[in-house]
Amino acid sequence: MRLLAEELPDGHGPEFLRALRYEEELRPSALFMAQAQAQAQAAAAALSAQGSAERDAADAAARADEDLDDHEIALTAAESLLLMRETGGEEALLEQVGHSSGDAAAFATMLDVALASGHPDQAGLERLSRIDVAALRRRAARLGRLRADAARRHKSGGTRKRKKRR
Repeated sequence: MRLLAEELPDGHGPEFLRALRYEEELRPSALFMAQAQAQAQAAAAALSAQGSAERDAADAAARADEDLDDHEIALTAAESLLLMRETGGEEALLEQVGHSSGDAAAFATMLDVALASGHPDQAGLERLSRIDVAALRRRAARLGRLRADAARRHKSGGTRKRKKRR
């Protein structure tokens, strides 16, 4: 879908993705692709930011986020989590979450939103519902403690001192 939207002539890609927002089975993917395209255009426009056309593209990308209602945001969150799990498995999905307990809490919220989204991939949502968020929080807390210990060791010069060579 992304490739087709990018290859359509005369800038018809966004129009194509907008039309797919009304197809029940394709809606989550179309929303996700539209958001990804809008973010990519905003990033490219921010990097160049030379002419009014680039600023207009950045403004349009910023408005694209505002165009989504709560249900569409939930579908986009579900699609994002499903794609991450599909491409890298549950471990890769959990690695993407990050390593702080705040990230784990945000992930738990995003997961709740995704599970309530009504995404058409019910089997995928069932697999997502089996993710142990409590274990993720424990792992994030453990990693946070390990990082803090490592930072203290690094700050104090390490655990052992090197001998000077003569």
